[in-house]
Amino acid sequence: MERSSNQIRSTPLTGQELRDLQLGRELAKREAEYTQVWLRFGVQPEQVAELSEMMRGVFSQARRAGDELLPLVQQKYNYDRKLKEILSSEDYLRYREYEESQPYRREVDAVMADAESKGIVLDAAARHRLNELFSIHKVSSTESWDGFYDENPNPLVGVEAVVAKNKELHSKLIDQASPRFWGEGPQELFRSW
Repeated sequence: MERSSNQIRSTPLTGQELRDLQLGRELAKREAEYTQVWLRFGVQPEQVAELSEMMRGVFSQARRAGDELLPLVQQKYNYDRKLKEILSSEDYLRYREYEESQPYRREVDAVMADAESKGIVLDAAARHRLNELFSIHKVSSTESWDGFYDENPNPLVGVEAVVAKNKELHSKLIDQASPRFWGEGPQELFRSW
């Protein structure tokens, strides 16, 4: 038997039903706000419908991604908590430094190989400085999400986003590749990228 919308429900809402109801209200509020914004910017009414549909898709995917991401965050937290129980405070800090340096060591290896291929000799002190520089500015050309302390997924999509991120990282390197940091070091290596 079908009930009418004005009948009183005899059982309380489940947690999922309540969350869906709250999300629906939040999306409706957001859609109403953005409809006004789009219209103010001259978007045509037929385009508003298309943008609203896209907004619903983004909203839905973001909520699903958040639900999927939670177990990953919980696992990383559990690992870290267990490690703190097992290791001394000093060993734990040293281990964290090791984990945090991994992506930058890979980058330094790539820079050293590139320098060598161009006939630029970089000694152990330069290797150490590169590692320090990359670590300070968190410069890495790759992202990993499966390590215990890796950043959570934040993929870049589109040429503009990737280029902007790389320009930002390149700029940080150039700013730090100064005679104060390097002595008379390999600034030209960075400028040639």
